[in-house]
Amino acid sequence: MKKTLPLGWLFWAFVASAAAQEAPPSPVGVTEAKTFAVRQQLELTGTVHTRAHSQVASEVQSIVAEVYVDVGARVKAGDPLLRLLTKRYQIQLREAKAQLKEAAAGLKLAENRLKRARELFAQKVFSSQEMEDALFDFQSREGGVERLRALIEQRELDVFRSVLRAPFDGAITAKLTEAGQWLASGQPAFDLVSLDELEVTVAMPEQYYARLSLGDRAEVSFDALPGMTVVGEVSAIVPLASEARTLPVKVSIANPDGRIPIGVLARTAFTSVSSRQAIIVPKDAIVPQGDSQAVFIVDDRQMVAPVAVQTGMGAGAWIEVIGEIKPGQRVVTLGNERLQPGQTVIAQPRKYDLP
Repeated sequence: MKKTLPLGWLFWAFVASAAAQEAPPSPVGVTEAKTFAVRQQLELTGTVHTRAHSQVASEVQSIVAEVYVDVGARVKAGDPLLRLLTKRYQIQLREAKAQLKEAAAGLKLAENRLKRARELFAQKVFSSQEMEDALFDFQSREGGVERLRALIEQRELDVFRSVLRAPFDGAITAKLTEAGQWLASGQPAFDLVSLDELEVTVAMPEQYYARLSLGDRAEVSFDALPGMTVVGEVSAIVPLASEARTLPVKVSIANPDGRIPIGVLARTAFTSVSSRQAIIVPKDAIVPQGDSQAVFIVDDRQMVAPVAVQTGMGAGAWIEVIGEIKPGQRVVTLGNERLQPGQTVIAQPRKYDLP
């Protein structure tokens, strides 16, 4: 729809035009209007998820002796979560160590016998069968010692694993056992979620799929945390559309202080997926007049005329304008506050870096 100047502007133009034609040329700065791809924000709502969620389970089985944490607790990797009774493993460990001493003594005796058998075999006193028997006895006892050493390592590991520890930094979201309960091997004891690195999952409409790339930035805000905005990056684009013709997109966000909770609503604004061509002029070209706005255009006769405009999205030092302005037209960006319609000017080019 054609934009027209308000009545106030028209009246001012009519009254001032005669005086403006008699006024000496006024030096002004001018800049050409440009066509520019203005990026718009696409805002989608999604949900905050954690990138690491674990049901922390026991590797050994025993009675729970003590629980150190409760739901909501923040823990570091390696922090103890609970302790199991280890008396049974301690007894088995002592027994294995005693058996090892006995087996080591037997191995030493077999080693001496083997040494003596070799000497006698060399003197042709022992037969080859007697020599083989001595060697077999030594190797058998040597294997028994190695098995007991491995058993001791296993029992020591069982004792160590009786203290269940956090596998990574995070927060306890569920406690699944209590002191006095039997905890079986592989049975979950806690739910642990990481709060350091989170993901927001949104449903991206299919028309924006080709415009989105991994690494694109997005601004994320949360209804649960008014005033807080973080910048994330697109970390995954799942190429499988739903029946609603949307595709899952994941945006990674940092959460170093752990303020952002999991599962809350996240408003995610993308600026890389939606753009359109618009006419832009430097913001200095905008002249307010009451509730309206205008820019002064310089024609080939070096005369100025106001054109009513509406402003749109800003882009650095430039701003979108909607009105009777075409790309390449010169707009006054310096000295426009004292101009009158129809006034002759001396136009000097003024440069603005494009956004």
